[in-house]
Amino acid sequence: MRPVSGFVALAVLPFCSSCSGAATTAAKPGPDSRLGTNSEAGADSQAAADVASQEDSSSAQADSGATDGPGGDASSALSGVYTGYIESFMFPDGSDTIVFTLTFNDDGTVTGTVRFGTAPLLAPPTDASVGYPPGYGDGIGPPGPPAAPREGFAFTVLSGTYMMAPRLQLQVEPNELWKQWCGLQTTIYPFCNCGQTSCGNYACLPNGATTSGTNGCQVMPCTQTQPIVVDCGKFYLCDVGGPCVCTATGCTVVVGPAGSIKFDTQLISGSINGSVTGLDNGQILNVHLTKMQ
Repeated sequence: MRPVSGFVALAVLPFCSSCSGAATTAAKPGPDSRLGTNSEAGADSQAAADVASQEDSSSAQADSGATDGPGGDASSALSGVYTGYIESFMFPDGSDTIVFTLTFNDDGTVTGTVRFGTAPLLAPPTDASVGYPPGYGDGIGPPGPPAAPREGFAFTVLSGTYMMAPRLQLQVEPNELWKQWCGLQTTIYPFCNCGQTSCGNYACLPNGATTSGTNGCQVMPCTQTQPIVVDCGKFYLCDVGGPCVCTATGCTVVVGPAGSIKFDTQLISGSINGSVTGLDNGQILNVHLTKMQ
């Protein structure tokens, strides 16, 4: 069990030029006009010191990751790789690891990727006739959606925002994993009720009676007398309700603008702490990450 990290509040005190500890005495008027000149010079020196002190304070804020908002050097300092874990949760590979690779833009938006688990990156799909990733659907019957987002894939950050710092919010869509695979489908069928010839709906498998079991998965189209044997992984991915969305010319997965996994966190001093929903039956889980590079 990993220790639970607490939130750290960082208070930034406003700069006060009169708090430097140096006493300032107003020059008394007198016959020597040089008194006015010396007073002005002293004020100029103090103003220059004030500006230098403020610049040092701003630089320290950017370096530490504490900032009042997006923009400029602060955004560049915040961009990078954050690695951490999700409390009381385990991915299929046995880890609780999560990695954010984030770019903070000057307009307050955040882009990048999110990876779950520690598995190496998957090779892109190449075979449209079997499910993806390799081995998906090898069990008896269609596999259905995975219980957690698959490891080994860099999910695109959606709706990322840091406009109200230190609050950092972003989302990901787990079905993005199959976007390339669905794009491989070149045989598209009208997906209509039996007896209809046109309905405006399409899929990468025909509509019909379906069976699954020890012999795999089969589809009996309305217009045929013999079933089509189908890889069970493809059966799920191409079925209505699966991730593939098809038109008359091809299939894809709709990604964005929002995702079903949502992070709501705070970024303070290089650490991201907050919560995530959409991983475990609607449960709110705590998440903790630290900037690595």
